[in-house]
Amino acid sequence: MKREDLKRIGPTMVLVLLCYGLFISKYKVVSMDTISQVIFLFTSGLIGYYVVDMYQFLKEKYFRWPTVIWIILITLVSSFLLVGKPLFIWDREFGIKTILLYLLTNIWILPYLLSFIYCLEKKPMINKNQSYQKKHRWILFAIFFIIWEIVLLIFFPGTLTSDSIDQWLQASGVREITQYHPALMTVLMKFTYQIVQNPALFLSLQIAFCSYVLSTFLDYLYKKGLSLKVIYTFTIVFVLLPTNQLLIISLWKDIFYTFALLWMTYFFMLFALDEELFTSKKRHYVYFIVCMILVSLLRYNGVGPLLFAIIYLLYLTFRRKQKRYLILIITMVVSIIFVNGPFLKWCGTTSEGQISTTSYSPITNLVTRSTARAALEHRKIPAFTKKVVEAYGSMELLTENYNPYNVDTFGFNEEIHEYQEKLKDKATISNADAIKAYLLLFFSAPDQVILERLDGMDLIWNMTPLDSFNHRYGYGIWLPANLTKEEEKELKKINQEINRNQESYVKDEGIAQMIQKTAEKMGSIYIIDNIASRCGLYIIILMLLLLYTWKHNKSLFAVYIPILANTATWVLLFAYQVYRYVWYLPIITIFMFFVVCCFTQNTEKKTEKKKSRKKKTKKVMQNEK
Repeated sequence: MKREDLKRIGPTMVLVLLCYGLFISKYKVVSMDTISQVIFLFTSGLIGYYVVDMYQFLKEKYFRWPTVIWIILITLVSSFLLVGKPLFIWDREFGIKTILLYLLTNIWILPYLLSFIYCLEKKPMINKNQSYQKKHRWILFAIFFIIWEIVLLIFFPGTLTSDSIDQWLQASGVREITQYHPALMTVLMKFTYQIVQNPALFLSLQIAFCSYVLSTFLDYLYKKGLSLKVIYTFTIVFVLLPTNQLLIISLWKDIFYTFALLWMTYFFMLFALDEELFTSKKRHYVYFIVCMILVSLLRYNGVGPLLFAIIYLLYLTFRRKQKRYLILIITMVVSIIFVNGPFLKWCGTTSEGQISTTSYSPITNLVTRSTARAALEHRKIPAFTKKVVEAYGSMELLTENYNPYNVDTFGFNEEIHEYQEKLKDKATISNADAIKAYLLLFFSAPDQVILERLDGMDLIWNMTPLDSFNHRYGYGIWLPANLTKEEEKELKKINQEINRNQESYVKDEGIAQMIQKTAEKMGSIYIIDNIASRCGLYIIILMLLLLYTWKHNKSLFAVYIPILANTATWVLLFAYQVYRYVWYLPIITIFMFFVVCCFTQNTEKKTEKKKSRKKKTKKVMQNEK
């Protein structure tokens, strides 16, 4: 046997054995189905066989300080996302065995991370020589729109949960339009209701908007060299994925918001990398303002991306000395204030339910949940924190109803509501008091506050769903409790089979059942579920893309602003395991991967150019002398 073959067999056997011990043997850390185990074994062997080649290719660029530190940190975080829950948070006794398993996971996952960087360096998906044809943009739009419209017809009139029904009844005029749900989407539905008294029209417009954003972004990347094979492969997989099909036909603000955030990412890419294209067409300014109105007003947490957008545009104003960005900021802010104020009021929106400084805000949820968790662990609660929390609910009620993955056990609890009614005016908490109480609790019991957040945002990071749940998609029409006869009559315009005495209406036709069962089956396969319905894998990819961007093209960092700003808000506020809230993470991460491939070039080429420039300047200086 050749020496080179021995070099390959060693790492291959190590990775395969580690894979077997961590995921298959009776001592396994993560439980998974047989299909996933086989895939892990096969990829471990494949990556192990080529790990020496990857090391030789990457060592000059990546195995230097401080890049090594970043790779170590990414490896540690990635391992925690994969096995952190069962090893450190789940009911396991912490000791040497725990540390050993975690270290072995790091050794196993490192070659996977290096293989991703290796593929980025090779960039097999880029074809700079391909000729651009505008027809592909409309073909892509047609694929997205037509297939999703067919799915909508199959599930006609779409998926409506109790929140969707509430918004639809507001849009139809049966209920008053409030701010319990951000009212912008309700008002948009109200306009479509004047044309057709069925949510299918609004959902068709939603599909058209999502198809437009996807095809626009992909068309631009096609111009920049992304291979048509890659574009069409992604398009077909994305449009046919059952979970995506069930999400896109759902009457939820999160779907519109997801693609508004992707649209925002597209504009930030133009700001950072192709300013000339953005400024060359006046309509781009209008599109961007519309985009920011959607981002900031479709969800309350959209204020995070809006704030960072303003900061970035101010930076461009001073950096590039362009007044147009300052004018854009002013126009954008004025437009948002106008839509959120006079326009929504003119459309019949009341201020009821709007988040204010004296209401139960998401910050209140943070401090009440963390306090309940600390109390359950018999930790000392600061007096001020206890006083603030007991303006929401008694410590007994909060600890009895605490669920680490579900804030609704507090928000929709009759006993807590009765408790608040007895307090009357005393049952108010200002955001300032809530923040102070939260900080005091953090310094008193930091471990419990951190654990509460890790559980609260479990769907974002945890790749081993053990005791948490995940509402991956909706299916059918789910009615809220206590519908009146008038409301039932309005809903019967959607479907005659709706009955207020029944909890739901679900289609049992052949194709609808097939799509739903396929989506359900995907959720039972560990690897596919992590790709299609969870976000831990995409957090790992995002970290690697940031490292690669730092090495190759730092101007790309601005394009990460929308996804990072929105994720930062969810890190604090996430309190219910619903995939539609975080659907933006996998979608934008995939597009960031494409952007990085298109807008980075080999470091060696850059250094060669710099050397040639230096030589030229030296020659010029010598000639001048």
